Amino acid sequence: TQSRSSAASDVYKRQRMNLRMKAVAAFARRHSIDRLTCPAPRATVGIVTVGKAHLDTMEALSRLGVDTVTANAPVRIYKPGLTWPLDGERLLDFARGLSHILVIEEKGAVVESQIKDLLFNRPDRPSVIGKKGFDGETMVPSAGQLRPSLLAQPLALSLIHISEPTRLGMI
Repeated sequence: TQSRSSAASDVYKRQRMNLRMKAVAAFARRHSIDRLTCPAPRATVGIVTVGKAHLDTMEALSRLGVDTVTANAPVRIYKPGLTWPLDGERLLDFARGLSHILVIEEKGAVVESQIKDLLFNRPDRPSVIGKKGFDGETMVPSAGQLRPSLLAQPLALSLIHISEPTRLGMI
């Protein structure tokens, strides 16, 4: 009888957690703190940045000469304010029309793994890189603090690999 009680309790806890997560998602959708900082409607490359990494990424892109201001910017940039759970609808809107998404976040791949999960079964899904680049090597380190000088080289290499350098304004 105790195992039945324990199983029932586990089911109840999962149901409550499910309801709570739905409530969080609904609240986040209605009162979003996510920002599309560079809409770039014609871009095929997107960058998702989180927290302080957003400022570091913007500075690194500026140092590389990549336009992040005009409507003709070569990259679309999205900064989720709520990183778990991600707003799936907003992320899918951001990803629409993109061929590649770069995820820049400090520490673990919390946002990157959610993006990959959200896009996995979609027929029009873009490639997603972050902690590891296309070659499987570390692109954005999990340990230590990110800074613009640390991000400039992996950003440049990734952007050159997936885009036309002249379109990026880097050459």
